[in-house]
Order: sequence, then structure tokens, then C-alpha cells
Amino acid sequence: MNALGFALTLLFALLAFCLPRRGAALAVVMAVCYITQGQAFILGGFHFTAIRLVLLAALARGFAKGEIRALKSNPIDKAVLIYAVVSAVIYIAREATLDAAVNRVGITYNILLSYFTFRCLLPDYAEVKKFLAGLAVVIVPMALILVVESQNGTDVFYVFGGIAARDEFRDGHYRCSAAFRSSITSGTFGATLLPLFVGLFWVKEHRLNAIVGIAAATLITMTSRSSGPLLAYGAGILGLLCWKFHAHMRQIRRGFVIMIVALHLYMKAPVWFLMGRISDIVGGGGWHRAEIVDAAVNHFGLWWMAGTNETGDWVATQLMEGGADLTNQFVAEGVNAGLLGMALFILILVRAFRGLGLSMGKVLDDSPETPKLLWAIGATLFATIVNFFSVSYFDQIHVIWWLLVAMIAGVTSDLLQRPDNPLEGEAEVERPEELAGQSTFGSAFAPGSVSQ
Repeated sequence: MNALGFALTLLFALLAFCLPRRGAALAVVMAVCYITQGQAFILGGFHFTAIRLVLLAALARGFAKGEIRALKSNPIDKAVLIYAVVSAVIYIAREATLDAAVNRVGITYNILLSYFTFRCLLPDYAEVKKFLAGLAVVIVPMALILVVESQNGTDVFYVFGGIAARDEFRDGHYRCSAAFRSSITSGTFGATLLPLFVGLFWVKEHRLNAIVGIAAATLITMTSRSSGPLLAYGAGILGLLCWKFHAHMRQIRRGFVIMIVALHLYMKAPVWFLMGRISDIVGGGGWHRAEIVDAAVNHFGLWWMAGTNETGDWVATQLMEGGADLTNQFVAEGVNAGLLGMALFILILVRAFRGLGLSMGKVLDDSPETPKLLWAIGATLFATIVNFFSVSYFDQIHVIWWLLVAMIAGVTSDLLQRPDNPLEGEAEVERPEELAGQSTFGSAFAPGSVSQ
């Protein structure tokens, strides 16, 4: 860890420990955006990256301020905990080596620390709204840096290590990544934020922040020049447009399933090879991603029970370690922890969507903004799932994924636990001291009594 990396890590850790809840959450996101994974030190065989240290500081404030004890467990919390523990046990039991144990303990640390940190910091709907308003401001420097990076191909975050100094040049453009290890994960960051800021636009007092966030998220996505994030960006927009049909989503879902089954029966190749057809239009490695799914199906007997570390012969593209480049989060979950691990990961998605659906049903006729913001969060989850078919999360982007899940858990827990009496306006569900001064950039960071 160099001097600059140490200074930023210390700054973000102090902010995460000392600021009000939404400010602490934003400090963690700033560590994700502005420090690479190259900034770390090793203790007892474990890599303590800057981001892990900032997360640890944020969780420590949760214990110090009693925020952990105040949490009420919900189905999403339980699903995340069971998924993390069971996946770790299966992986360690299969490999039965010290290196495997250290590796999986580190991954479990990432999952639980990321999720429960944000679960403490963003426990309710009001806190999430203010956090999103601040997030729109926090990512602006990253977007501007990426615009410059797209012109000269030089990644300024190279000084932190862990990434290349020059961006990949493909089809006449630089594929920019900022502090992320890949342009794919950098673009994923921007693409999966877009629906959140569109949802924030429906909140009148935060519209200026929302516009800034939409512009920044779009620039981050476009400068990545990666097809996966572009598809996720489009999926987020599609999900948002479906708001007009929210009353008919059950029929739409059933129709989609019927269409997929019909295509699978009609096509000469399995239906997942549609990813290859799409990449012929928008570019990218869709055919490789289809092959990954095909290989997983063909090797089902190898991995279903407890996963496998023998994927080298699945596809032509391999990683340095000799395994296949598993550009699919669902396949990666199966390879790591078998069919049970994959099922538990899917359970998290199911419970997240269910929580959002139940919450929308409760507030649909009571508030003009809340159902739309909930829908936007659901569109973000949908865009993320689409992206899971083109990349398995492998760098600090995992923090943003667990941020989304924790945000859904906090929002849905809050709304579902409220009294059933109709809400006559947002003012009745907000604390009075939090309603003033919310229309400017700075107010997104201003402390309120709920955040102390």
C-alpha cells in the first residue's frame, strides 16, 4: 500500500466511521470508485484491501452506534447468510486445502461484510432516497476521469497498482476501466446505477441530483465500450418502460417463459445461443457466453453435487490458472458450490423480487413516488440479472451488488413493517427534520437525526 493509497483508505475509513449513515455508505462507494484492489496488505495469509478496510470501519460504527442490534432480520438477510455459509462449506470441503479455506473465507468476508454494512447504513426507505441523491454526486468525478481516459487511453488509477497503465484498444476505441480491473465491471457499475437515478427523478426534491446521476452513469457505461454493460443498460431501460404495464406483469412473465420454451423447441441450437445472435448485432463475446452455458449443461454431472475445479476443457478461453473463463455468474455459482449453491443464490433474487412486489402492493395507492422508485430498484435488479449472463463478478463490483441487495432488504423491511393506514403523502412517513433542504447537492450529505 503506497502513501497515497494509505491516505485515501484512512480518509474513507474515518468518513465511514464518523459520518451519518448515508455519508458512511457513500464513503464505502467512494473507496470502490477511487481505490484499486492493488492497495492492500497481507496479514496471516489474508489480503486486506483498502475496500475491505473501509467496509470494516463502516461495520465497526454499526456496532459502536448500536445499528447492528437495531436491525430486524428478514427473509433476504437469512437467504444471504445461508448462501454465504453453505457455499463456503461446500467449497472448502471439496477442495480440502488450506489455500482453498483461506480463499473462501475471504470471499465469505466480502459477501457478509458488504451486505451487512449497507444493511446497517441503509435500513429504510428515507435513508435510501438520501443515499441515492448523494451517490449521484459521488460518481461525477469518476465519470469525468473516464471521459479523459477514453481520449488518451491512460488509466490514472495505475498509480495504485493492480490494473494496467493503458486501456485495451478495440475497434477504434479505448475500453476504459478507471479503478476497476476490467472495463466490463466498470461499465457494469454505471449500467446498473442508471435505473436507480431514473427512479430518483420521480422524487421531486431530488430531481437535479437524479439528472446528474443519469448523465454520469451513462458516461461510465459508454466509456467502457463493453457489450455486456450496454445490454444491462438497455435492460434497465426496458424494465423502467414496463412500469406502464405493472398491473399486467404476471401475464407478461408467463408469456416470456412460454416464448423461451417455444424458441428452445423451435431453434436448431439451444435457446441460450440467442446470446450469440445478439452479439452479432451489438458486438461482444455473446457466442463465448453461450458456450459457457452449453458447457455447464453438458458437464452437469461433474459439478452438480459440490462444484468442480476442472473446467479447463469446457471452452477454448482459459484463465491463467487453467480454468475456463466463466463469464456467467450463475454458472460460476454452480462451479463453486454445486447445484445447491446456485439455488441459494437464485433464492436471494427471488426473495428480493418478492419483497419489492409485496412492498409495491402495500403503497401502490398511497404515494405517488414510492411505487415508482421501488419499480426502478426492481429494474436495477433485472438489469443486474441480465448482466450476470455476461460476467461473473470478480473485483470490487461485488460491493455494489451486495449494496443493491441490502438496499432492497432495507426498503422492503421498512415499508412492510409500517402500519396499514393509508399514507396521505411522503411527509407523513418522513421525519420532519429530514424534509427541509433536500433539493440541493449538498443536502444529500447533510446529517439528520435518523442518521446519527
